[in-house]
Amino acid sequence: MFRIGKLDIDDLNYNYTIIYFLKKTSILNFDSTISLENSEWYVGVIEGSKAIYASTKNKLETIDMYFNFSYLAVQRFLDKAILIRKPAMSVENDKNKQISLLISNEDKYKTLNIFAKDFQKFEIDLKVEARDMKGNLISPKSPLSDYKPSVRFFRMSQLSESLLDAYRYLYLAVESALNDFHPKKSKFGEKEWIGTAVNLANSISKNPLLYEKYTEIDEYFKNYHYEQFRLKLFHSKKEILLPLDYYDLTEIYNAYIDLFEICAMVFEVQYGFNIKGGSHFTEHAIRVAVEGLKVNKITFFKDNNCSDLFFKINNINQFSAKGYKGHMKIDMDVLNKQKIAFDRYEVSLDKDVLIKLDFDETIECEGFDFLLINHEIMFTNRNIIDRPFLW
Repeated sequence: MFRIGKLDIDDLNYNYTIIYFLKKTSILNFDSTISLENSEWYVGVIEGSKAIYASTKNKLETIDMYFNFSYLAVQRFLDKAILIRKPAMSVENDKNKQISLLISNEDKYKTLNIFAKDFQKFEIDLKVEARDMKGNLISPKSPLSDYKPSVRFFRMSQLSESLLDAYRYLYLAVESALNDFHPKKSKFGEKEWIGTAVNLANSISKNPLLYEKYTEIDEYFKNYHYEQFRLKLFHSKKEILLPLDYYDLTEIYNAYIDLFEICAMVFEVQYGFNIKGGSHFTEHAIRVAVEGLKVNKITFFKDNNCSDLFFKINNINQFSAKGYKGHMKIDMDVLNKQKIAFDRYEVSLDKDVLIKLDFDETIECEGFDFLLINHEIMFTNRNIIDRPFLW
C-alpha cells in the first residue's frame, strides 16, 4: 500500500512508479497511456492531489533513464490534459526544493526511493573603496551614459525562473551588446557577424576567454552557442529544444553558465563594468565544508509531531562533494514491513539538524522492504550565476 495525500498507488501490474509534484492541486481526474521510443508509461492524476505518477513495466538500464523518460511521459500527459480542462498544470520544481519518489517491485523486494535536492547558499559581502594618493574617496563614474537595451535583456535573464527563457534572454543581451560594440551591416549574415564581433571583443579584453581545441573564440561561439542552442531555441520547426523535454537539462545549464562568462566579457569591453559581482567561494572551500558534515540520525515527523517509528539504518554515506554539489545517501530497513506515515524528515548530528525536508502531502506506506533516501545539497554562491531554475 502506498498513499500520498489523496492519491492511492497500489497497482501491482507495474514494476516501477515515479511520483512528481504539481505546482497546484489537480482540478481533474485523468489518466492515459503514453508511448515513448523505448518504454510505455501509464500516467495518472486525481482531483485534489498535488502528486502525479508514471508507471511502467519496462526494465531500463539506469535510474536516470527512469526519471528522464517518466518526466517526458508526464509532460506529454499534461499537454494532453490541458486540452480537457484548463488551467494548465506543470510539474513542480521548486527553486529551493526538488523532490521525486520511485517505487520499485524487483527481485521480490519492494523499495521506496526518495530523491531530493535542496539549495543552500554561501554568502560573502565585501565593501570596496577607491581612494587617491591622499586618501580621498574617488567617486565611481556611471558605467552607462545612455540607455542600452542589452541591459534589459540581461536583467530579464536574471529574473526568469525558466532555464530556456533565461538562456534566450542572456543570448539577446550578448547579441545586443555586440551590436553596440561592432554594429551588424546588412551584407553580413547573422552567424558570420556575431562570430566576428565576439572575436574582436575577446581580442581586446583584459581577461580574454580561452577554450580548449579553439585558437579563437569565434568558432567556439558559432559551433556551440549559435548552432546547438540559439538556433534550436529561436525556432520551432525542426531540431528544436522543447521546454520541459528533459528531466535534467544539464547541457543547456552548462551552456548558460558559459554564456554568462561571455556576456561578462562583452559588457566589460563595451560598457566598462563588471556584471559578475564580488568574490565567491572556490570549489575547494565548498568541498571542505560539505565533506566535513557528519550525520548519525534521521527523524520522521507527521503534523509536526516526532514519529516513534524505528528504522534500522544500514548505511549512511557521508557527504561527498564535486563542484558545487554535495551528495548523501541513506539506506534503511523498514522493519517487518510496518506501516509508516510522515510529511517531513530531519537529518541530524545528535541535536544539530543539518537537513530538513518537508513534503507537500503526507506519505503513507506499508509492505515495503526498504526505504532509501538520496539527498543532494546544491551549494550556490550568491555572487556568481550558479542558481537553480524551474526547468
